Amino acid sequence: MKQKDKVLLLIFSGTGNTLTVGNMIAEHFGEKGFITDIIEIGNPFPKIENIEDYRFIGFGYPVHAFNIPKIYRRLIAYLPNTSETSAFIFKTSGEPFLLNSASSYILTKKLKRKGYKVLSDTHFLMPYNIIFRYPDRAVKAMVNYGETLSKILVNNLLNGKQELIKYKRRYRLISTVFRIQYLGATINGLLIKVRRKKCNKCLRCLKNCPTGNIFIKDGKIKFSSKCTMCMRCAMMCPNDAIKIGFLNRWKVNGKYDFTQILANDSIEDGFFSEQHTDFFRYFKKYYNELDNKIIQAKLRS
Repeated sequence: MKQKDKVLLLIFSGTGNTLTVGNMIAEHFGEKGFITDIIEIGNPFPKIENIEDYRFIGFGYPVHAFNIPKIYRRLIAYLPNTSETSAFIFKTSGEPFLLNSASSYILTKKLKRKGYKVLSDTHFLMPYNIIFRYPDRAVKAMVNYGETLSKILVNNLLNGKQELIKYKRRYRLISTVFRIQYLGATINGLLIKVRRKKCNKCLRCLKNCPTGNIFIKDGKIKFSSKCTMCMRCAMMCPNDAIKIGFLNRWKVNGKYDFTQILANDSIEDGFFSEQHTDFFRYFKKYYNELDNKIIQAKLRS
């Protein structure tokens, strides 16, 4: 192995979407002979050392209210300074709105201040873990597109092609306003409850909470103010026993089984190539642009 043929991915992933994309990126780096280390951000907070050993460092997160997650701000604070280490950002969200681009504005600024050379900022669409469950056809298309986009991302990094986003001022302003979500997460963490009749005390929520927001007191499951509103506890609860505070009406329970959905031949491809009159009509521009990017990548190869 050549010196610095290593990649580090620093990922926060509430319900698994961003980690899925991170694994795709790691696989494509592996095809190019790189070793990829993945560190998941959570509780306890991991030690991040030997930054200079890596050729690329990827920062992956899900967009929370047009911002980086509350927990990801801690990562920035703990991140060591460096000297021109190459970095890239990949973020996931359930909708293609350009406002999501502003979520990485603060992250990019702080990375540059710490000495990181930010090469690209890529937005991946993945299914909602809040508001409503996406149909399996949409999920299959999103994951397949994500696989292709992750390959393009890796190739562009290795070929020295930079792909940065212009953070428009109005989007940055709206993103700043929505940063009140951090306070909302703190308050909502205290409002989360367990339906005792449904709960079987498997403690999956407690063991998997990335912020340590869940604990046992007097034999009862309790919640504190450390919540980052990642929705993991509610989505992954096997008995749908968790009431997620003031977001309960928008709760999605039950994880997406990407492996099973991709392997199911009865789930037809081409969801986003069809005409939609519902919410998914807003996805057309994003996927048309991605189709063009795929064509251009094939022409270059």
